[in-house]
Amino acid sequence: IQEVQVVANGGAEYGNHMGAVFNVITKKGSNEFHGGANYYLLDSNLTGDNVDLDTGSESDTFHRLEYRQITGQVGGPIVKDKLWWFGGVQTYRDSSSQPGTDPTFAEQVTYKTDKYDAKVNSLLGEKHEISGFFHWDNWDSPNTLTPFIELSALAGEGGENPAWGASWTYSKSENTLIEAGYSGWST
Repeated sequence: IQEVQVVANGGAEYGNHMGAVFNVITKKGSNEFHGGANYYLLDSNLTGDNVDLDTGSESDTFHRLEYRQITGQVGGPIVKDKLWWFGGVQTYRDSSSQPGTDPTFAEQVTYKTDKYDAKVNSLLGEKHEISGFFHWDNWDSPNTLTPFIELSALAGEGGENPAWGASWTYSKSENTLIEAGYSGWST
């Protein structure tokens, strides 16, 4: 993330949204290659349940089979001082069962999210910059299993969320900036 903007009472640019809008701007590439990666794991050996099994049953506790999140980002030049790129990826998996359910259900219900981002920026002369981005979200979110829902009746939601956009910025003077952009998404 390069910048986060909090806009109160977003105007037409944000669909006349009546509340606060969080606008997150992704990083641009640079003249040097940079990158990073993170891996976060939380499995059953690292999850406590605060339940004394001498007085309760195994299904009385929360069971975490696995929580795993992997992120990576990289960026750099395509043409030094003229054209740059940036990309990022995030995957998330969470398998667990709630108290009162069979612990083996954690193996059958997994929340999944995959996110991919790509951005290209170009400097055209000293005053013109163009950029384009693509974002793709893919998720599978089953409902939380409880003692009152049979596994065969478990529903959920999932899908894909591609988004794209491009912008042109012209720095006319120290006091004047002209910007035009287009973006969209589909479900």
